[in-house]
Amino acid sequence: MPFAFLAPLFLAAAAAIVVPIIVHLRRREQRESIQFPSLMFLRRIPYRSTSQRRIYQWPLLLLRILALILIAAAFARPLLKRDRVAASGRGSPARTLVIAVDRSYSMGVGDRFEQAKKAALDTIATLRPVDRATIVAFDANARTLIDPTSDRATLSALVNEMKIGDGGTRYAPAVKIAAGVLDASTDAAREMLIISDMQRSGWDGDPTAKLPAGAVLHTVVVSGRAAANLAITDIQVVRTVVDGRERITPTARIVNRAATPVGSVRVALELDGRPEQSRTVEVPASGAVNVEFTPFALTTPVRAVVRIPDDAVPADNERSALLEPGSALGVLVVGPNAASNLFASRSLELAKEPAFAVTERTGAVTVEDLKGKSVVILNDVAIPGGVAGARLAEMVEAGGGLIVAMGERASQARVTTEGRGLLPARPTGVTDRSRDGGVPFGTIERSHPVFDVFRAPRSGDLLAGRFYRHTQLDELASDSIVRTASDVLARFGDGGAALMERRVGQGRVLLLAAPLDNYWSDLPVQPFYLPLMHRMTMYAAGWKQEREARVVGDVVAITPGEYVAVSPAGRRITLAADHPMLPLDERGFYEVRDARNNGRVMQTIASNVDVGESDLTPLDPAEFTAAVQVPAGGVTTSRDAAAPASETDRERRQSLWWYLMVAGFALLAVETVVSNRLSRRPVRREA
Repeated sequence: MPFAFLAPLFLAAAAAIVVPIIVHLRRREQRESIQFPSLMFLRRIPYRSTSQRRIYQWPLLLLRILALILIAAAFARPLLKRDRVAASGRGSPARTLVIAVDRSYSMGVGDRFEQAKKAALDTIATLRPVDRATIVAFDANARTLIDPTSDRATLSALVNEMKIGDGGTRYAPAVKIAAGVLDASTDAAREMLIISDMQRSGWDGDPTAKLPAGAVLHTVVVSGRAAANLAITDIQVVRTVVDGRERITPTARIVNRAATPVGSVRVALELDGRPEQSRTVEVPASGAVNVEFTPFALTTPVRAVVRIPDDAVPADNERSALLEPGSALGVLVVGPNAASNLFASRSLELAKEPAFAVTERTGAVTVEDLKGKSVVILNDVAIPGGVAGARLAEMVEAGGGLIVAMGERASQARVTTEGRGLLPARPTGVTDRSRDGGVPFGTIERSHPVFDVFRAPRSGDLLAGRFYRHTQLDELASDSIVRTASDVLARFGDGGAALMERRVGQGRVLLLAAPLDNYWSDLPVQPFYLPLMHRMTMYAAGWKQEREARVVGDVVAITPGEYVAVSPAGRRITLAADHPMLPLDERGFYEVRDARNNGRVMQTIASNVDVGESDLTPLDPAEFTAAVQVPAGGVTTSRDAAAPASETDRERRQSLWWYLMVAGFALLAVETVVSNRLSRRPVRREA
């Protein structure tokens, strides 16, 4: 039987329909005694017996009976046991459909986005009353616009309101959201439709992006005419220090995605919204060019934007960066004489990322020398004592760096109290290897940040250097601490410790068992000397490369507090006070303002489009479908699409009882109105 009840015992309540029938048949006339002086002129009419009564108000009786039947049927929980079928009568099962529409900025090429919206609207128009669909808008992230519904008008309105965003294409988030929707569906047919330009850059082969077993994936590929596309892929900032002042040189990289060269491209640099410089370049076919601007001094934070004329993909024709001063690391190099400092100082002055502001000193170190310094390099001089030594220890504990190059003078000097608290090991003597032609590095911890840059091929042969003499270090103990093997970053070929590390508070101390000049070794003439000096200084300072700009789709963690963020389009975003997280959805500059301090700007964040989206190389839809779609017999944790839904699930989805209950109470309301009106009319009776 196609029609059934989950609680058929409630149908017994339908027996209550006899109540209005009895009421109608036993309806008694209202008797009212009236006093008359004489009854001789009145005709006596006998009362009708019950068996002789008949029903005069059939419509009223039928209303009451039908209302009771509907209410009883509602409590019995009716359901249609047959699967919902199409109106055409072909017997197709009901389906749940996820329509995923790509809104990444590459969809702005030509009329791709209009094609996508039309394809979505055409699909919605084919939905049957038994089908349910939802809309998923995706770019770098994905979100569901509405729960599955059969309301085609609402679905169409959501599609018409969609706009292109600034994010890049990522198919995995959309597939994962669709998988959750389809897995929760009890319909026999479950499908996903992706409408996109199907860029290869949007699919990284995520193995967790799978549809439920038996769910079917469809793709609609929209495309526009091929057009030349230039993109600004990066802004590199080179920092230098000249006469104690920091100067920066911005360099923009322009990439041509087309197979033909593009000439006379005007590249403009804006600072805080003001045009400052411009260059005209030619970009080769399928190639790139770097555009370097004139260096300038930087004293306050500046919002820099590089622009080129709009083309087929205008979103990647500008790039933003926040340029802040004070990024050069202050380094103090102390040696016994100017000649001993020469190699270390000049190698650091050549650094560009980060830049080092180098100060040279000979002899004793003073407190004034330590001001504004991130790293102190003691090249064959003892660690200072007294007030300067205490200040040096405080600097290291607070996060500063100390590099001690232990030569003959340093190893023979008295180790101060401050030195015993900072040095990873004590010097115990000097080893002379000059007669053997010197000793090279032996073992090196190449995974350590100091040496990881040398792991790649042709990145520098650290074993080429020769140490003719080196300091012997007692690596097992340093007064108050016990050393471990992990503290030794490099050893000589004879087994002695060459480079050791010690963490002091928030800072780092590196101890090299040889000076940084060319008296004890040939390190300064080796190609790896310069990058090794840069890496040791960067690591000692705890320096990490800061990103001048982030990408749309990133989520930025903000220091806890009461903040309001303002997007590039002026949209206000209230951030959580305990764990403020700011999602970047637009390109441009975000401002994080203090909600309690008159909206003072606390932080500015530059956000750019993902330049990988500019690569319009297509992805084979069949390849993508094979990676995402799982056959009905596949191994999966999702519900099998072929499994029939239980009667309880079907009844819950159909909700027929609700309509019956509403109809029953509506009939009772109508019955009340009708009975009130009929009670005012005189009842015609037969003679």
